[in-house]
Amino acid sequence: MKNSDFCVYAGKILSRHLQVLLKEAPAAGRGSDLEPLHRARVSSRRLRAALHAFHAGGLLPDRKTGQWIKQLSRIGRAFGPVRELDVQIRCLLRLKRKPENSGYQAGISALIRFCEKSRQTAQKQIDSALAGAVYDINSLNIFLTSDLLKTKAPTARQFAGGRKKIILKRLRQLLAHDVDLGQPSNIQKLHAARIAAKKLRYTLEIFQPFYGRRMNPFIDAALGIQEILGDIHELDVWQQFLSRNTGIPQTRNFQAWRVHFQKSCAVERARAYNKFFRIWTKRQRQHLWQNIQKII
Repeated sequence: MKNSDFCVYAGKILSRHLQVLLKEAPAAGRGSDLEPLHRARVSSRRLRAALHAFHAGGLLPDRKTGQWIKQLSRIGRAFGPVRELDVQIRCLLRLKRKPENSGYQAGISALIRFCEKSRQTAQKQIDSALAGAVYDINSLNIFLTSDLLKTKAPTARQFAGGRKKIILKRLRQLLAHDVDLGQPSNIQKLHAARIAAKKLRYTLEIFQPFYGRRMNPFIDAALGIQEILGDIHELDVWQQFLSRNTGIPQTRNFQAWRVHFQKSCAVERARAYNKFFRIWTKRQRQHLWQNIQKII
């Protein structure tokens, strides 16, 4: 690959995710279709990961990149609560339809209304974040369409050094949680490890074409860790949500259902954590993560 091709490749990746964000963001969180919000949220994350990656590769300006990442982070933080409430509402609607929950209809309906009201409040944060990011998103769009290809491209050696640096940084961020991952009750650390695995996966996927199939086992491993930690996180969110009193119906029969559902979540979480820890310790015995260094 010629030096100038690095700019072309970066522009292709960045533009792809930016265009998805621009397309989906106006409809994010509006109407009954949940997918625009999900796609907008994922694209904002992938765009952020790509900005970090190509900045490390010497292709992007320091000051502007920092500002673009800052605004995308703000958008991502606004998307999060709405997405979690969407998932909860969808789950509650599914639970309401189950025959065994026929005696709890009023309570579950009240809980759905509470989630919907909370969602309306959270939606305002999305609108505010998107409105505040207009200038910087336009600035990024202009840079990708007219300025990036004029940028002095790094040498192949410089670009290789930059991508190695960001991959190792993401790997260190994940492995920094190694000790904490043996503590199933450490909710915050498990969630942080999930985010670290996701960032590592996105970065590996960005640079996969430079390493070919040799990178695929590491991408698959990061995805597996991310997904199972995601399952654990969703169960933790439910436990925290149902443990609160505000918005929770106080009728006796609904309280009985809540206790039953919380116990079910606890059992499922224990099962998911045990599966995760087996996978994590197996990867560590195989020295899988350290082996990334052999190909980068």
